[in-house]
Amino acid sequence: MIFPLRRKPAAQDIDDFLAAEIARSRRCTYFKRLAAATLLVALLVWVLFGVVFAITTVRGSSMNPTLWDGDVVLSWRLGTDFAAGDVVIIDNAERRDYIKRIIGVPGDTIDIDEETGVVFRNGRALDEPYAAGVTLPRDDGLPFPVTLGEEEYLLLGDNRIFSYDSRDWGLVRKERIRAKVILPSI
Repeated sequence: MIFPLRRKPAAQDIDDFLAAEIARSRRCTYFKRLAAATLLVALLVWVLFGVVFAITTVRGSSMNPTLWDGDVVLSWRLGTDFAAGDVVIIDNAERRDYIKRIIGVPGDTIDIDEETGVVFRNGRALDEPYAAGVTLPRDDGLPFPVTLGEEEYLLLGDNRIFSYDSRDWGLVRKERIRAKVILPSI
């Protein structure tokens, strides 16, 4: 019986085999890196826009002329230091969230002159170039003057005649403030 001779692999065959294995390995590494980069970007977007920032669409006319119905705003969710004049987004258990301006912060006394519609903070008339219309208290709403307690805020819409705000539903606790608008009308 004659046994076939095993031929010794040529150097060219080994080089071809190694080149093919290296190419296959590079393709696998490329796709693994691509998948890892895609997951990293997705995680980063989720953290940025699920935890740090919020993009919100304005609904209604209560913040005219500062914000208009359909405007898109960028807000910062991590802040807890709010000041008078900040535009914020608050949770509303009844329906959608509200976007309003902070007029009074803890410790402030807010009053509204029923004759002139001027808002006073701690006895000083506010200069409100952003406000449209006359600010009047509501008949069945929050009584004025009002002194804000710890972690209480008074919020008003800029469109004072048509805004549903603290004059109607009272003071807002700090924990209900979800975010501070940092970039209006993006």
